[in-house]
Amino acid sequence: MENDKEMQNTDPLIRTKLRLPFTRTELVARPRLKLRFAEGLRGPLTLITAPAGFADCEMLVAWLSLDSGDNQAGRFLNYLVEALINADGMVRREAIQLLSASQEVPFEVVLTSLINDLDAAGGEIALVLDDYQFISSQAVHTAVAFLLEHGPKTLHLVIAARSDPPLPLAKLRARGQVVELRTSDLRFTVSKSTQFLNEVMGFRLSASAVAMLEERTEGWIADLEEAVNSLGNF
Repeated sequence: MENDKEMQNTDPLIRTKLRLPFTRTELVARPRLKLRFAEGLRGPLTLITAPAGFADCEMLVAWLSLDSGDNQAGRFLNYLVEALINADGMVRREAIQLLSASQEVPFEVVLTSLINDLDAAGGEIALVLDDYQFISSQAVHTAVAFLLEHGPKTLHLVIAARSDPPLPLAKLRARGQVVELRTSDLRFTVSKSTQFLNEVMGFRLSASAVAMLEERTEGWIADLEEAVNSLGNF
């Protein structure tokens, strides 16, 4: 974090990075996916390696949308701490103060302060790191691994990326501490596509038309909507 101090003191946080993106109310019930997601929120890590998507949960959510600028460890930690403070008012700002101290503080000290606050607060919280594929910094990966290893049982990390991040996944898998949602888990099946197109969108498409659209869009709801808006006569 040695080159991050000046940036921390001059660059304000982009508040929209800390807000959940707009999502429609779920229109097609997906109990199997919800069950898998709920299973993940009972452990330290849920890994979503698929195009963008996030399942609702019934606990506090700290959201951080990542970009390439977050490879600066100090910037990343500032956003991470602020996201958790926004979600749970019981988290103190001591970690932020440590980050802005005139003398460089090791990331372990900052995260230890944060972890102790979260443990004392006691509330269940989901920390979502969206678009983690933008992170290439080993320092950031190390910080996230530290949080996974030492975080309280009430903290549940959700990482959304396009591929497996370089975190200690083998260890977490061996411990049964990670639930992984892949492309096949998130996209619509033909039956769900039929329900969405005919019951939700109000079309009366034949089975063959639905199958064609499902194959063309690979079952992604946003692509289904775009395709159906350009439909001619079937």
